[in-house]
Amino acid sequence: MSFQQEYGGFSLLDETKKADSAFIVYEDDTYEVRRGYYFYKQITRAGQPGAVVCRTTSNESQVPVIAFGKESSAETDAFVIINMSDKWNKPCIIAISGTQASAFKAFRTNEAESEKYTEIGIYEVVEGKLLYEAPPGTVTTFFVSE
Repeated sequence: MSFQQEYGGFSLLDETKKADSAFIVYEDDTYEVRRGYYFYKQITRAGQPGAVVCRTTSNESQVPVIAFGKESSAETDAFVIINMSDKWNKPCIIAISGTQASAFKAFRTNEAESEKYTEIGIYEVVEGKLLYEAPPGTVTTFFVSE
């Protein structure tokens, strides 16, 4: 056993087990950034102080959606698409309302860790809809592209 400080608390962990945490600080002052950090970053970058949580719906139980409106914050409108499936791409037709945005810049993190909050491009809003295909095991954050 070794003593490790985890993001959000302290714990004693068996060396053969890994905690689900954003990062771990070890006794020797080294640290490890865990994949959980990048998933956490997807949400926290979108939901900044002063932003409001927006009403969202999803017709697909494995694809939850979270959205934030800039309201009085200095940040921008943003939304997050999560594909909880570990097998299937999920085509998404995202109806956009409550913003004048015509395009969104997207950043993605995946389970395989080959994408860690990686910019994946600009997605245009056409006739109030944004089309996106979410790969399995991904979290994608979209910010208004300026």
